[in-house]
Amino acid sequence: MVGPLDSYHYIDGLLASYDLNGDASDEVGNYDGSVSGAEVTTDRFSSTLSAYRFNGKDDYVDLGPDFTEGFDSLSVSIWIYPFTSCESSDTLAIEAEDDQYFLSSGGKDESTGIYAIWNKGALLVGQSLENSHSEHEYHAFLDDHKWHHIVMFFDAENEEAIIYVNGVNAYSLDYISGISSSMIDALFLGGPNFEGVSGFHGKVDDVKIYHRKLSELEINELYTAQCPDSLVLSDLHIHSDTLLYANSMIQIDSLEIDSACTVDFITSRVHLLDSSFLNLGAQMKIWDMEGCRHSESIHDQHTRHRGIYVNNFVTDGVLGNALKEDSLIQWCLKNEFNNAYLYNIGSALSSGMQVELDNFVEKANDHFIDITFVSAGYGTSFSNIEAFHDDYENIPQGIVSEIEFWNGSGDYDADYAPWLDHLDSLKYKIPPGETMPLNPEVFRRFYIGKIKNPGQAPSFDIAEDLIMHHDEIFLTNYHSDGFDLSSSTSENSIVNKLSLLGKAARNLDREVNVVILFNVRQDSPAPNIWTYYSEEHLDHDFRAGYEKWYHDFIHSSDIEHKEYINLKGYGVYRWTDAREARF
Repeated sequence: MVGPLDSYHYIDGLLASYDLNGDASDEVGNYDGSVSGAEVTTDRFSSTLSAYRFNGKDDYVDLGPDFTEGFDSLSVSIWIYPFTSCESSDTLAIEAEDDQYFLSSGGKDESTGIYAIWNKGALLVGQSLENSHSEHEYHAFLDDHKWHHIVMFFDAENEEAIIYVNGVNAYSLDYISGISSSMIDALFLGGPNFEGVSGFHGKVDDVKIYHRKLSELEINELYTAQCPDSLVLSDLHIHSDTLLYANSMIQIDSLEIDSACTVDFITSRVHLLDSSFLNLGAQMKIWDMEGCRHSESIHDQHTRHRGIYVNNFVTDGVLGNALKEDSLIQWCLKNEFNNAYLYNIGSALSSGMQVELDNFVEKANDHFIDITFVSAGYGTSFSNIEAFHDDYENIPQGIVSEIEFWNGSGDYDADYAPWLDHLDSLKYKIPPGETMPLNPEVFRRFYIGKIKNPGQAPSFDIAEDLIMHHDEIFLTNYHSDGFDLSSSTSENSIVNKLSLLGKAARNLDREVNVVILFNVRQDSPAPNIWTYYSEEHLDHDFRAGYEKWYHDFIHSSDIEHKEYINLKGYGVYRWTDAREARF
């Protein structure tokens, strides 16, 4: 039943398609929308300039008044990413009601139309006609800070309204007789098309509108073809054979499967919590994207990033030595690292090893390992990195700085701010004769020990600047028993650093992406947790330390504004010690 998944392109009945990659142009028709206030942001694949972020107040996208005219069947497919539910006291986000309209051509007690609302974990979809409305509230799947796929179908001829959530038929509405899609006025994304209620505080991406009903197979395939990394299911009762998809992981809590039902998962890993159970005769089968069965294992959605600092990459003769390169890649795969941060890049480029570096980046990427160059300055070394990005095909996915402005006589404005200019130029500068930047997908990363200048208090301004100019912040978690979230309240504790980033992100009304760093360097002046991982001592894999730490993070009440902190995963410093711990 399960086989390789094709690239699906739904053309039949497709009226309009909005990728939202920097504008609201219609990719298939002539129904271009207009953007008001919404900001371009990252999508569910972490691609920049590929979705829109709405502030919950006055941002919206107007798709126009007339694209549904003449059609009595209407299907809308949309991806949403809600931020945390905001109380009325949260003046930086929602200042009106709890209902946040992310799609609207009408509303409760408003003019004729359809609407979709996010409300503190609930999805409300409804219709309105001359001050009457029909709606349904749905809670399952809809956690905040996660991507969700919603399909809404309205059929005037058969008086039918059906809602699908993450590929699954969720519920049907009581159709209001007399409504037809041709009666719908302007359709808005991210906000209502009338005053007095709140818009959506979150992201919206990949909106498609059809003038026909999509089959359940098409909806499942559409969801799979655009599936985010992870799918988290809760309070789910399966009554019939079901197919569920996610690129990396499906986590299941409170699952009940009726007898004789089969659930097929197409994903890399399935995490089954203790509350999940099967009735006698029920089956679960797990498949990869090529249609091969595999056994289940645990993978948390917050470990999408799993990195290792590769020291001595050039000085130990790894670069250019096929056997050593392959050994490094195989070790990364064995220990589930999907990011490698490479030292000695300046040495490699200054000694003319550009071709070898280009080949290694391609080889690592072929094994689904992303490459990040480590740079300790913005002099000749960084100029060579810029030239490599411009001249070679296989460029790294990221650059991480190691300019420790918080130590010694360092100063943020003097030592680090110039780096930001160089990094922003690398990512966004449009070369002469070009119309687009050459490196817009490069991740700007920063390793940080202290968010302050030497001898001064932690700086809110520096925290804001770091968030605005970086795609990910690598935050040191170097303390004894680093696999636990330290309860220390000292100035530079991990709790205080996270709280400062959370407050700064809230003030900016944007998320901060954080990667937590663990130290395994045995001769480090900072505390390390090498024995925790060592096969000859406590024998935990590298993921285990982060999962233990993350559990503490989730349950901590000491970190302010956690809802603005997006934990991407972990990084381990450093390779020469890590490979001694785990072979």
